[in-house]
Amino acid sequence: MHCIAVPDSDNLGFRHARVSFALPQTSPTLMTWNTPFPDTNYAAVCYQQELGITSTGAADAIQAGSRAATSVNVLVEIPAGSVGCFAATLVTPP
Repeated sequence: MHCIAVPDSDNLGFRHARVSFALPQTSPTLMTWNTPFPDTNYAAVCYQQELGITSTGAADAIQAGSRAATSVNVLVEIPAGSVGCFAATLVTPP
């Protein structure tokens, strides 16, 4: 297992967002970053936690074209639980 910790307010280029829900989501879930990015030049990855389940075939996906400096939309396939996302700014080598 690999873990990463991201503070609630940061200036290092890392962001996180988390949303919990009790009913199935019928539309994309808006994930708002804890601190906005300056632009959309970042990469994100998301995970889901389904309550009471140890294994599932469900997968979440970032909705194409939804990336904004303040948020990203996630398509969720679990009936209840939480979704979280981490993101980091992309750095172009010199």
